[in-house]
Order: sequence, then structure tokens, then C-alpha cells
Amino acid sequence: MKVAIHRATNGETFWTVTSANNRKIATGGETFKRPSGARKSFTVIAAGIRAMTEPEFVAFMAGLEAKP
Repeated sequence: MKVAIHRATNGETFWTVTSANNRKIATGGETFKRPSGARKSFTVIAAGIRAMTEPEFVAFMAGLEAKP
């Protein structure tokens, strides 16, 4: 699984998560709405994620993916 974090020109942060076979699992921005097609269990706490550094975010996403 890969997590990429992008900074838009307007300053918003966007993230994408792709599986090992490059299938997009989720994508989002500062609104952090659950993306269509994402699993129903895919929920995030916006304020916590905004405060995370990139390594913390990657570890957080890896933890979500590891859950059965």
C-alpha cells in the first residue's frame, strides 16, 4: 500500500491511498469526507489527521489497512 500526500496551490492538503496493485483505495482533502467506493469502515478524524506529520499519517493509514 502506498500513501501520497499532495499540497495544492491553494494550500489544501490532499492524500491518496493506493493498494499494492495500484488500485486507488481512497482519496481526500481537508473536508475528509469518506470517498465513494471506500469501505464503510473507512472513517477519519479530520482534526487529528490535519495535525499529523507525513510519517504519522503513513503509519495511521497502514494501521487502517492492516485491520481485518
